[in-house]
Amino acid sequence: MNYVILAAGMGSRFTSEGVNIPKPLVPLMGRPMIGRLIGVLRSVPGCGTITVVANPRMPGLVEYLQTLQADGAPLCIRPAVTDNSYTSLRIGAEGLEGPFVAMTVDAVFPTDEFSRFVGLVERMPQGQVNMALTRHIDDETPLYARLGERNEVTDYHYGGEPFAEGAVISAGVYGLTNAALEAVEARGDYPGSLSDFQRILAAETAVRVCGIEFSKALDVDSTHDCRQAETFLREVNGERPPRRSLKEQYAESLKSLDTEEHIDLAFYRPIGFGWAILFRRLGVSPNAVTLASIFIGIAAGICFYPTTLSVNVIGMFLLVWANSFDSADGQLARLTGRYSRLGRILDGLSGDFWFASIYIAICLRTVHTQPWVAAHPWTVWTIAVLAGICHAKQAALADYYRQFHLFFLKGHAGSELDSSAQLESQAEDMTWRRSPLRKLIALSYSAYTRSQEAETPAMQALRRTIAARWHDEVPASFRECFLDASRPLCKWENFLTFNWRTIFLFISLFAGIPWSYFIIELTIFNGVMIFLNRRHERLCHRLLNAINSD
Repeated sequence: MNYVILAAGMGSRFTSEGVNIPKPLVPLMGRPMIGRLIGVLRSVPGCGTITVVANPRMPGLVEYLQTLQADGAPLCIRPAVTDNSYTSLRIGAEGLEGPFVAMTVDAVFPTDEFSRFVGLVERMPQGQVNMALTRHIDDETPLYARLGERNEVTDYHYGGEPFAEGAVISAGVYGLTNAALEAVEARGDYPGSLSDFQRILAAETAVRVCGIEFSKALDVDSTHDCRQAETFLREVNGERPPRRSLKEQYAESLKSLDTEEHIDLAFYRPIGFGWAILFRRLGVSPNAVTLASIFIGIAAGICFYPTTLSVNVIGMFLLVWANSFDSADGQLARLTGRYSRLGRILDGLSGDFWFASIYIAICLRTVHTQPWVAAHPWTVWTIAVLAGICHAKQAALADYYRQFHLFFLKGHAGSELDSSAQLESQAEDMTWRRSPLRKLIALSYSAYTRSQEAETPAMQALRRTIAARWHDEVPASFRECFLDASRPLCKWENFLTFNWRTIFLFISLFAGIPWSYFIIELTIFNGVMIFLNRRHERLCHRLLNAINSD
């Protein structure tokens, strides 16, 4: 049996949740969704060619399929950017003889029932197609089917109320022939979607559409659907995620060795991984871990107000604990696939809450212990505000440079590179009345991203040029050119992050002059930030000139 998988959609609901991985690569049962589906098809006896209609604008999708192909999967990869799902089906079916089974990339079903369906498709008489149906409805806008005599489908309609004959819907699996596609197109109106195709086929052609019921079938359009699908697959198919060694899981929990800081790799990442394994077993979400880190970090800052060194040391341990949780939330998200834009925003805000608490504590301590400052309190508050502004700018730029590096290293799927224009558009779709907190967070994050973009004009010009010329599919030679120049800068980007700041902070606390930390922020850290900004902008100018001279 030949198969067609439709994987050309962009997965807009995942994107709206902040999941930057293309939908076909979202993990399901420990594997990319499309990889798991291909494995199911190969397990059915008599598997022929599996044609995948893949959107080449999805970062990493075609490359992943080529890896499976090299490992022996009988794949025919057809990169295509289509205007609707029926066009994708037409491209996938081209050249196939006899019956074939088509499905969307997010279709989830009982494997034994699918095998029975394939057997029925193989034995379909001429002039008939088989459509998988289910009476399990867990979709806001399902495609309802009308059943006539002998389980024949006579019509479909999208959303609303079911037909009077009963509530049964499409299961997203289709046993078809090219003759059936030609019969639909012979009607004169080209289908605008798969739903439209099914309606025309059942209601307006002489092709007999036979409904084959599955006990249950799901489609996966969101992170919530992923969790439901995994529960379903464990119960019905007895599936389990592939066993991986702790070493393999630890490697998967890291962003990339290019951008990891040495202290993190030696200390925080192993501890964070331990927390992540524990939280995964307990069912704790990454966002809950981030929120816990915020409260622990604020408590650490409060401990820096007293002049008693033992209390300060407790604060240091609390700050280390908070940062281990901050490491754990990202590692937990990568291990479980539970990404969200809210999580990224909270992760970015956590450090701001910690250091706001630390700055306030140091200022109050300085005012209450230094007679001259007590007479002129505005001095330390002014220096603290300036240091805080610089700190925020330094951390924002360091984060942006790391994400840009990860974009070249892993594509969109492996980075969290956002666009202020896209974020603002999403914020506009929210209302103050229905979701005031989410809208406030979205507007704050878009402003944060806009500030990053304002400081990197050449980088933005390079990003726009790449999108226009290559649709973000950067050629390997150009990608390596950027990475070779960017890798030496990663250590300086890491210098602007948590570890070196806390080293200087702890030294100032042990020395009894915590206010000196503000001076370090304004001098050493600002100097590194200016150096990095100039080097990155020069690099981007050089690459832009190379593109324009081609």
